[in-house]
Amino acid sequence: MTQYFAMLDNNCQGPFLLDQLDRAGVRPDTYVWSKNMADWEKAIDVEEIRDYFRKHLDEKRERIIHSDSENQKNGNINTNVEKQQVNVFSRYGLEFPVQEEEEDLDRPPVSYIIPAVISTLLCFPITGAMAIYYSIKARREWGYAVMSESDKGREPYTPEERLEYKKNAHYCERMAKMWIGITFFIGIIAYATIIGNA
Repeated sequence: MTQYFAMLDNNCQGPFLLDQLDRAGVRPDTYVWSKNMADWEKAIDVEEIRDYFRKHLDEKRERIIHSDSENQKNGNINTNVEKQQVNVFSRYGLEFPVQEEEEDLDRPPVSYIIPAVISTLLCFPITGAMAIYYSIKARREWGYAVMSESDKGREPYTPEERLEYKKNAHYCERMAKMWIGITFFIGIIAYATIIGNA
């Protein structure tokens, strides 16, 4: 069985068997080497390790889903370290579906137009304009989704089109919220810089 050395904490450690790499702290961007490799490579680039990580993540996925369901029954908050490891590996394309709460598409999107305007006037107009744009677009997309009849007395959109408009409305709601946050953050930095230079 192949044994790997790994660069951990700027030190060469090992050798490790394949099933010991995760526990040793090897992550997708950790450099590893074995005697059949010409040079050090990132773990994600070594086929055997990559395949093992994928299989290993599938097992973690099952444990996370089971753990979440148990915690929900018991009213506990899951602080499973495995979730953090899953997020680390997912950034390198080793992804799998993790149960998430489904978005309620029948809920009207929150209107962020007032906070968007305030942040634009008081903080940073460029990013604030993006917040205003998405706030207005969220309202417009939702209007299309709930439009009941056209002037000719028939429904203007199919159920599939309505669902797409609802998805777009909620996406725009999230984008508006994000741009408002960015705008306020830039404004705080700008005011802090001005006060610091005064």
